[in-house]
Amino acid sequence: MIGTVFFAVVQKSLNEGSRQGLFFTLGIGLSDFLMVAIVVFGSSFIPFLKSYSEWAKIIGGLFLSAYGLYSILFLSKGGKKIEKKGGWKKSTSNVAIGFFLNLLNPANFVAWASLAIYLKTIFNCTYTTITIFLCGCIGLIVFVECLAIFHAKKLNRWFTTERIKRLNILIGLFFIGGGIGILVY
Repeated sequence: MIGTVFFAVVQKSLNEGSRQGLFFTLGIGLSDFLMVAIVVFGSSFIPFLKSYSEWAKIIGGLFLSAYGLYSILFLSKGGKKIEKKGGWKKSTSNVAIGFFLNLLNPANFVAWASLAIYLKTIFNCTYTTITIFLCGCIGLIVFVECLAIFHAKKLNRWFTTERIKRLNILIGLFFIGGGIGILVY
């Protein structure tokens, strides 16, 4: 779902270019597909997952907060970065970061599960219909994130070094707030 990760997509695109933003978004999409697969095909594991929900909440909150601190401490120090293609290592790293940043936010899993339960109970949808609908939602989310990547590139000329530093700090604070929110609630 579009939330804190959306801001990370914009940030990644501004800092590392649209290509790395696309790899980051690929990781987000893959984690969404994994969550949908778990929700649709693994509903028998829900009681098992409930026993680990507190750990997932702690890990997810700490991961979001750590990403926020990284954004404030390291990304806000550097100057304006030009688009770099990056190597295979950088690209796979961005896929992994996007994957885990999205996957370790427990709100995402709860949102997918809630939507699937709603479709099943209110509209009496079959698992096939639910799967098609949720995959369509993921496709739209990835599409919107790709639009954000390319529009961020167009806006890049208005972002001075100082504005990018401030944006990185603001996004870092946003992630820390999200992480604390997950830990507290």
